[in-house]
Amino acid sequence: MNESNITSKKKGFPALIASIINKYRVVMNRGALDGIELNQRFQIYSVSQEDILDPETKESLGKLEIVRGIGKVIHVQEQMSTLESDIKESSGGRTIRKKLPFGIMGEIQETVESTDEIIEYEDVKVGDKVRPV
Repeated sequence: MNESNITSKKKGFPALIASIINKYRVVMNRGALDGIELNQRFQIYSVSQEDILDPETKESLGKLEIVRGIGKVIHVQEQMSTLESDIKESSGGRTIRKKLPFGIMGEIQETVESTDEIIEYEDVKVGDKVRPV
């Protein structure tokens, strides 16, 4: 395929979710032919069915975008890419204090390390929208 064919096939955004692999990985309908590269980050969102109305003017503010998650490209094919959630939630470290047994004066302090867990995408569906962040 020559360069002019690649350029003519480029699609804009938003892209769409084409397949759901699991709670952490999805496939979007944009790939190498669209300029997608490894480690690019994207936001996945859907759009509310109803308009949101301004409580003062009663005018439409538009439809609400519901963010489903953010992820990075971990695999690129010509016409599709795999995104993996990359937002982490920290459990935070904490110190536990324990009294010494048998009435001995003092305390023991034990520090529990914090852990980072990747957050799963929130209720992603085929057809949800995708845009670069």
